[in-house]
Amino acid sequence: SLAVPEARGKLFGEPVQISGSTRNDGAVVFEASGGITPAAARQHWESPLFAHLSGLAAWRSTIQVRGGGAAVVVESSLDGLASSLPSPLNKSAADEWPLKVEMDLQPAAAGDRIRVSLGNVGAAEVLGHGGQEGWRATRGAIALHQPVKLPDKGLSFRATLPEVDIDAWRRIGRQTGVATAAPPTGPFACDREE
Repeated sequence: SLAVPEARGKLFGEPVQISGSTRNDGAVVFEASGGITPAAARQHWESPLFAHLSGLAAWRSTIQVRGGGAAVVVESSLDGLASSLPSPLNKSAADEWPLKVEMDLQPAAAGDRIRVSLGNVGAAEVLGHGGQEGWRATRGAIALHQPVKLPDKGLSFRATLPEVDIDAWRRIGRQTGVATAAPPTGPFACDREE
């Protein structure tokens, strides 16, 4: 059995607290909490999007390991983090946008499931599995101001927005290497599957 009442250290350049224990059913559970800045995140996950974020966000996580698989939950209110990304992802540091990431990681044959929710802004769900060539998504859905609807195959994007700045998002697309066409401006609804 495992018993870690409380360990302290640093993660992402910020103080972190970690505890762990073995439950009666044999599962090993870790709990952690800390903070992260966009600059620190960029050192681990390269993305031009981090250049549009500033501040510090507190987070907490639970990791449960059992039977060859793991269930990971990461949550943050994103209070303290500002975003200069175009709407609907623009926020001040004072705004609270509850972020929740749930990862059900299983052996390759069973596959993994990842769910992400961001307050009332959007959500995503992805199914996939790891292999010799790395992790690969098999099905997935992203939704903004709509419920997530996982397609039978491929990836889908659904959005309903009262207004969208297409030019601003095209600039973001060029920064990330994603080519973007110019749809009409004004109220915007999109339902696309690939």
